[in-house]
This record gives sequence, structure tokens and C-alpha cells, in this order.
Amino acid sequence: MDPRLADVLVQDVLAKKGPRADPKRPVRILSDRELQVLKLVALGYTSAQIAQRIHVGVKTVETYRSRVAEKLGLRTRRDVIRFAMQMGLLAQDTPESQPDSSAQ
Repeated sequence: MDPRLADVLVQDVLAKKGPRADPKRPVRILSDRELQVLKLVALGYTSAQIAQRIHVGVKTVETYRSRVAEKLGLRTRRDVIRFAMQMGLLAQDTPESQPDSSAQ
């Protein structure tokens, strides 16, 4: 487990989910781009579709996916979807959730 995530989890346990606890805290260890890729993976986009959508190469997307998996301990697409739902990352009004011709 990534030490930063472990620290977040320990702090949450110590706080016992008190009023100051932030349920979205684990996503704070992700860069903006990693978070964007996480959302798109959870929405079902392929690496190629994500690469086209965010204007990077497929290998770059795979690197972001790998970093997210390592930081959060998410191994499967199902894990990613479950995590994204728990963190409230799959809101219907986000631009990423709106299909367009480049994602089909």
C-alpha cells in the first residue's frame, strides 16, 4: 500500500470518522490527471478512448492507470467503479459522463 494512502487511512481511523473527517480524502493523493483518468475508466472508456479524449498517448494513459492502481490498491475495473461511486466521482453532470463521438 502506498504510504500516503496508509497515512490517510490511519488518520481516518484515529478521527473515527468525526465531524472533521473528509470521506473523499483518499482521492487527494491523486494528481488532477490521475483523477481524470480514474473517472473515465470508471465510466467505461478504453485506454485508447481516454488517450484521444485527453490528448495524450495510450501508453501515457496506461501509466496513469497504473499509478492510480498503485496509490489506491485498485486492481480491477470493478474496483475502480466501486471506488469512484463511493467517492461520488460519477456525477451525471460531469463533462466526462457525456458521451461524444470521440468516445464511441
